[in-house]
Amino acid sequence: MDLGIEMIERETFLSSLDLTKELLRGMGMTEKRARFIIDTFKNSDEKRLYDDYKIQSDLEKIRQRALRQSQELEEIFAQDIVEGGVAAEPAEAAKAAPAVAPPAAARASG
Repeated sequence: MDLGIEMIERETFLSSLDLTKELLRGMGMTEKRARFIIDTFKNSDEKRLYDDYKIQSDLEKIRQRALRQSQELEEIFAQDIVEGGVAAEPAEAAKAAPAVAPPAAARASG
């Protein structure tokens, strides 16, 4: 960032998000709900990455910020559950959904 780099692509981060989305879909979650979870987490994580950079030399502040962000994500997802969102559907959908094999990449790396 000090060198003027504005776009950071974390390859393993992106592939883990894709794998998580496929896992959620395999559990019976709709595309829309899985995308909500992934996008919410991704946006929160990217914001923290840039915010943490500003205080990179203060490990205690970074630790506190990580804890606070984790709590904020829990609250966002808990509120979505209360409103009948994300978690309300998978439990019902999982009962009716057939078992789905993991993506080939997940089986191969196991």
